Amino acid sequence: PTTFGARAYMAEGHLVVAVDDPIIPEAGGRFLLEASGGKATVSRTEAPPDLTAHPAAMGTLLLGTQRASILARAGLITEDQPGALTIADELFRWPVAPQCLYHF
Repeated sequence: PTTFGARAYMAEGHLVVAVDDPIIPEAGGRFLLEASGGKATVSRTEAPPDLTAHPAAMGTLLLGTQRASILARAGLITEDQPGALTIADELFRWPVAPQCLYHF
């Protein structure tokens, strides 16, 4: 919940995201994200997921690097409820691409 809630959101809406983390199982679970006014409240939930995502896909979404619909085509996100990819595309979009200022 802390990671989802730490970023800003350009759209409003809600989404239940299931994350299955095989390395750190306690970091995974189902999360209800409710975005409004540029911020989100996030809590664990037992509600059925709208999307199921691999942890690496969630990192990409949180940074705004790629759209959820593209990650779904790559097999990293599954749309469990019709229309959830469209909502995720809007919720996680960001106008500035992330970049690292250090060359390594």
